[in-house]
Amino acid sequence: MLLNSRKYSKIRLNSNAPIFLKREENPIMQKLMGLLRRCIEDYRMIEAGDRIAVGVSGGKDSLVLLQLLAGLREYTDKPFTVEAITVDMGLGMDYSGVAAMCDRLQVP
Repeated sequence: MLLNSRKYSKIRLNSNAPIFLKREENPIMQKLMGLLRRCIEDYRMIEAGDRIAVGVSGGKDSLVLLQLLAGLREYTDKPFTVEAITVDMGLGMDYSGVAAMCDRLQVP
């Protein structure tokens, strides 16, 4: 069953079983967001007007990073944009789930 709520993020593991992470209530996502925010602030990794490209393979690592960076836009005083990049190697991969997630996160 797929959930169409903006409060959930769908992440697929290698087994293609969907996992839903509720951003507001998931302690793992909250912890990761805190670590990401601290790292970005400590090392001044993002400045106002930056355009950040995230290489998205469809795996859980890149999808979580994309979700965190997209969510960070709500919590920072430095406006920046996030863009997803995927390389289609012609191997028949289905990126429709990644495209749907990008649409939901408002990430081109």
